[in-house]
Amino acid sequence: MAEPVRIEGADPPRGAARGAWRLRLAADAGRETLLRLVESAARRGERLGRVVELGGTAVYLKGSPLTGRARARHGLRRAAGRPLPRLAEFENLEWLRARGFAAPRPLAAGSLEGRLGPRWQFLATELVEGAPPLDAVLERDPGRARELYRLAVRLAAGLHAVGFVHRDLYPRNLLVREGADGPRLVVLDAWRGGARRQLRGPAHDLGCLLLRAPDRLSTDDTEDLLAAYAAEREARGSPVRERDLRGAVDRARERERRRLLRDPARLRGLPPPPRAW
Repeated sequence: MAEPVRIEGADPPRGAARGAWRLRLAADAGRETLLRLVESAARRGERLGRVVELGGTAVYLKGSPLTGRARARHGLRRAAGRPLPRLAEFENLEWLRARGFAAPRPLAAGSLEGRLGPRWQFLATELVEGAPPLDAVLERDPGRARELYRLAVRLAAGLHAVGFVHRDLYPRNLLVREGADGPRLVVLDAWRGGARRQLRGPAHDLGCLLLRAPDRLSTDDTEDLLAAYAAEREARGSPVRERDLRGAVDRARERERRRLLRDPARLRGLPPPPRAW
């Protein structure tokens, strides 16, 4: 659990965000620089999502206010022993990197505490440069769909084999980093899940990942993907029954499709996902 750290400075500006910070800092992250960066945004209740420079390193900084229901919900989350989203993401990214998965290097995360609970939260990670989101690559180059989906399901199998369920494994939350040995996928936005008991299981991750696959792949392609997933789980000593996998993934995908239809704002301007293969 991150320890509270008081914001230093004898004379904070008028209207400054007063309270204590709960911080997680990497060993080489500058506390004072980060506090200066986030204090202004926290004071204004600003939502952040931008690239900044920290000690000569390009850093992606995201932050958001916690008000009303969100504050109450995340206060209960913490009372149950679970960290706030940005602190959870810091911990999950560290966990993934320690086990050889590609993920942004977390530099700092924290929440500003008030009398009524957490008021603002942030996460700073080293920027992954030159790696577009998987969904953008699939849209731009549909001919790579089989290759990249296969890479993605093998990554999912690797995560699930070590007990990590992402719970938000949409293609937009995977970056494609090209290399001499071929592409590698980088895991993003890993706050919701983790290596602990989850309300959703591996089928949910695959349902999110393959949500729009019927627009890009045939039924045979999909069967091949699920076979590749099962083979990777087997190779990692965590076998699954392939014959049960298709039904579980189809049900998870349909649940997610219906959830998006009930809340169109979550579609982010995209058309509804196709119903089935």
